[in-house]
Amino acid sequence: MEEITGFRYSSAGKYLVLSTDTYTKTRQPIPKELRDELIASVESTCENCFIYFPYLEVHHKNHDPSDNDLENLIVLCPNCHVILHKEFDYYGS
Repeated sequence: MEEITGFRYSSAGKYLVLSTDTYTKTRQPIPKELRDELIASVESTCENCFIYFPYLEVHHKNHDPSDNDLENLIVLCPNCHVILHKEFDYYGS
């Protein structure tokens, strides 16, 4: 198991397990085809700050990494993605 910024990553088949001392999340990766389709649909533009980025990330709105439903996914730049997670960690919603 490799520790990166407070998380320990280990793969178990097709799932990724993220764990800290307080909780564990098991996620099913977003299929590459779906991820590519989402990013193409927003023309490589962050859906939060509306700035073009060559690299974008797909975020789960409800913070459930096993819920890859289209209505639960949003395309964000790395900056907005980190800010959103920091706010969720702080405010819890």
